[in-house]
Amino acid sequence: QVFVITNLSAPTKTVFLDNRADCWSVGEGGLFGFAFHPAGDRVFTWANETNRVAGTMVNRLCRWTVDPANRNRVLPTSKVILIEQVDQHPDHSAGDLQFGPDGYLYLPLGDEGGGNGVLGNAQRIDRDFFSGIMRLDVDGRPGSLAPNPHPSVRGGYRVPPDNPWVGATSFNGQPVGANAVRTEFWAVGFRNPHRLSFDVNGDLYAGDVGNVRWEEFNRVVRGGNYGWNWMEGNETTVFPQAPPVSSRPAINFVAPFWAYQHTAIAPPGTDPRFTGHCAIGGFVYRGSRYPQLVGKYLCADWANRHVWAVTLDPQVQVERIATASSGVNAFGMNPLTGDILVVEVKSGIISKLVPAPPPGGIPPTLAATGAFADLQTMTPADGILPYEVASPFWSDYATKTRWFYLPPGGAVSRDADDHWSYPAGTVWVKHFDLPLVRGSTVSRKIETRFLVKTANAVYGLTYRWRADQSNADLVADAGLDTSFPVLDSGISTQQSWHYPARVECVTCHNPIAGHALGFSTRQLNLPVQVEGGGTVNQLLGLSALGVFSPGFTTVAGLPRLSKPLDATATLEHRFKSYTDANCAYCHQPGAPGRGDWDARFSTPVSESSIINGAVLDDLGFTGAVIVQPGHPGMSVLYRRISDFTAEGELSEYHMPPLASHQRNGPAANLVWQYIVSLTERTLWRIGTNGPVSQPQAEFSAENGRNDPAPGSPGALDDDYYFAGTYPAGFNRLPATLRVSADEPWIYWEWANTVADRTNRIHLATTTPGLLTLDLSWARGGSSSNGVVIPGFGVHAMVILLNDREIFRGNISAPRVLRIASPIPAGASTLQIVRTGPAVPNTLAWVVSDYLKLTKAP
Repeated sequence: QVFVITNLSAPTKTVFLDNRADCWSVGEGGLFGFAFHPAGDRVFTWANETNRVAGTMVNRLCRWTVDPANRNRVLPTSKVILIEQVDQHPDHSAGDLQFGPDGYLYLPLGDEGGGNGVLGNAQRIDRDFFSGIMRLDVDGRPGSLAPNPHPSVRGGYRVPPDNPWVGATSFNGQPVGANAVRTEFWAVGFRNPHRLSFDVNGDLYAGDVGNVRWEEFNRVVRGGNYGWNWMEGNETTVFPQAPPVSSRPAINFVAPFWAYQHTAIAPPGTDPRFTGHCAIGGFVYRGSRYPQLVGKYLCADWANRHVWAVTLDPQVQVERIATASSGVNAFGMNPLTGDILVVEVKSGIISKLVPAPPPGGIPPTLAATGAFADLQTMTPADGILPYEVASPFWSDYATKTRWFYLPPGGAVSRDADDHWSYPAGTVWVKHFDLPLVRGSTVSRKIETRFLVKTANAVYGLTYRWRADQSNADLVADAGLDTSFPVLDSGISTQQSWHYPARVECVTCHNPIAGHALGFSTRQLNLPVQVEGGGTVNQLLGLSALGVFSPGFTTVAGLPRLSKPLDATATLEHRFKSYTDANCAYCHQPGAPGRGDWDARFSTPVSESSIINGAVLDDLGFTGAVIVQPGHPGMSVLYRRISDFTAEGELSEYHMPPLASHQRNGPAANLVWQYIVSLTERTLWRIGTNGPVSQPQAEFSAENGRNDPAPGSPGALDDDYYFAGTYPAGFNRLPATLRVSADEPWIYWEWANTVADRTNRIHLATTTPGLLTLDLSWARGGSSSNGVVIPGFGVHAMVILLNDREIFRGNISAPRVLRIASPIPAGASTLQIVRTGPAVPNTLAWVVSDYLKLTKAP
C-alpha cells in the first residue's frame, strides 16, 4: 500500500494506492517503489506480484491514474501493466523508481536473487530485465523507439533514442543479436541497486547492496558497467558463476565512489563505524536547514544502522552522523519543513534527523558512573542487582559478571507471548575478567560494559581497566584494539582483545532481538545462590523483588537454555541453546543477519531452515549448506565457528563476527557432534569420473614414498581420512584424532608404483553394515631403462579391509571394480596395494580415476 499523511501536526494517514490483491510478500518481496509523473496525473509502481494465470512470481512496472476529483488517491481500476518479468527468487528486486531531470523514468533492477549472481543475469544485455538501471520514455516522445521484442514487454513505454545500447551488436567483447538487446538499459552490472537519487545537476547516485564482502555507492553514468558479478566493490570476484579472470575481456568497469567492507571480513583495526552489510543509498543534500550537510551525500547501512554523510569533492570523506534505531531503509525530505526524513522499516517509524547535542555528560571513568560502591571488590551500588545466564555468549575465555538496574518504580513488562519490554533508564552492566593463565583462576579486570535503555532504543558504553586495576576509562566512540599477555600450556602468547565501538553494541543489541540479549525467560530460568546459603530459582527470586510485571509464580514448563558441556541436556537442546545465545540476535526473522535461517531456541530445528538450508556464500565448498547432516565440512554453520588459517588466526568468515579472536572449542565440538549425529555416513567418495585421458588431474602428484603409518590429515602421503573420530592406537595414532571434514581428494595419490605401492583410506562408521567399493583404474603403464613400454601393462593388485583380503587379481586394462564386503562399527582401513610385478630396471604404475564407498542404510 501507499499512504498519504496529512495534517503533520496531528498526522492523519489515508490510503493512496492499494495493491495488496496482487502483491507478493515472501522474503524481500513487496511494493518497492513508486514515482509521480512530473505532470502529477500518473503514478508508476514497481513490485513483486503474482501472475495468477501462470502461478508464478513476476516483477511488474505499472501505471496508475490519479483521481482528478481527489488528488490523495489513485483510481483503483486504472492499473496498467508495462513490464511483467518472471522472477525465480523473491530477493534483489531493487525498484526505486525516479523521474530524471530529462523527464525519463529510471528503474533499477537487481540480479534476480541468490548468492554470487547464481542465476546468470549479471553482465548480460541480451537476456531479461535484471542487473541494470533502465531509462524509459513513458510519454512516447517523437523519435523514441519501440522496445525489442520480449515476453515481459506489455507496452505503454518507448526507448529514448540516445540510450547507450541502442543498435549494439556486441557486449563485453562478445557478439549479441541486435533484436535481443535490452535497449532499455542505461547502465549495467548491478547486484541490488536498492535506492536511486538525482542531484540538482542531474548526477544519478545509487547504493548497491553487496554479496559477502563489499557494499558500494556509485555515481551512475550513461553506458556504465559497474562490474557485478565480475567485480564486487573494487575487488575482482572469482565466483563460480563468473568466467575465470584469465579469460575475461578487458573492461573499464566504473568504480564506486565509496565501497566499504562487511564487518565479518574487515581486517583487524578497521574502524567499525565504517563497515556493514547492506548499503542504502540516499541523496545529495542541497537545503538550508542543515548547513553542515550541504553538498554531502547521505547514505546508510541497514544492517549495522549507520547513517553517513559523504563529502564527494574534491576527495571522498565519510563521517558517521547518526545511528538508527532499527536500520534505515530509505531517505526523503519533508517539502514543507525541509526536514531530512528516514524510514526505519523494521520498526515502522519515519524519523527526522536533528542536530546532536554538544558532547559531554558521559562519565569519563567507571568510578564516576556510581555503579559500584567498591571498585576493587566490584560491589555494586544500592539498587543494582546481580543476575546470571544459563548459556553465556562466548567471549574468548573471559569470565563475566552481570548486574542490572531498573529506574524507581520501573518493572520489566511481559505480555502473553512472553515478550519483555523495559522502562527507559534500565541499565545492564557486564564485567570481564581475563584469565592470564589458561584454565586457572589467575585473572585481571579488563573491561566493564553498560547497555542503557532509552525510550525507543539502547546505546552502549564500555570502560577499559587501567593496568594498575585502580579504575577504568571510557573507550572512545570508535572502539579500541589491544592485547594481553597470556600463558597458554606453558607458552607465553599475546591474546587480542577488542573494546567495541558504540555502534557495534547496537548491531547485536537490536530491537528485533529484544535489546537485552541475556535477559529472557530461557536465560534467567536457573537456580542461583542467595545470601545466607541455599539456592532459589532466579526468575522466582527476582519476581519476589518486584522486577517483573506480572511476576513469575512458577517455573514449571518454562524453557531453559543449557551450556555446550552440560551432559544432563540432550545434544539437540545444547545445539539450540548455543545458536540462541550466539547467533539468534542476528539470525531470526527481521533481524540484520544475512541468510534465511532462524537460530532461536523457540523455533524447532525442523522449521528453522538450518538443516540443508541455503547459504549466500558456500565459502568455496560447492554444495555447502547451513547444516548438512553427517557432513561438518559441508556445513557452513560449523565452518564459520571453527575454521582458522594455517597461522592459527580466525578465518575471514568467522562467526560471531564481533569481538572474537579465539576459537570456541566447546561450541565447535558440540556443533560437530550434532551434525554427525543427524545421520550415518552412507557415501564416501574421492575424485570424479573425469576424462580417461587425464585422470591423474583429479589427485595430487605421486610422492614416490611408501610412507609408514600413521598418516597425517592434510599431508601428501599414503593416508587419506574421511570425516570421523579415530581412537588412539588406530593406525598407530598416539591420541584420538577427530577429522571434521573429508580431506580434499587432491590429497590422495593418483598412482600405485613400484616405489610407492600402497594407498590407505580410513573411514569411520557407528554401526556395522555392508560396504560397497567402486574403484576405477583408468590407466596403466611401465617403462624399462627409461623407455616407455606400449600398452596398459599387467599389474598385480590386492585390496585389504582391516588387513582382511577382499580382492586379489591382475589389472591389465581400464576397468571399474565393484566389491561388497561387511564392515564393522568403528574406524576401518582400506588398503589398495600394487604387489607386482617387480622387474629390475623397470618402473610400473597404475592410475586411479575415482573411488567410491557406499554403506547400506
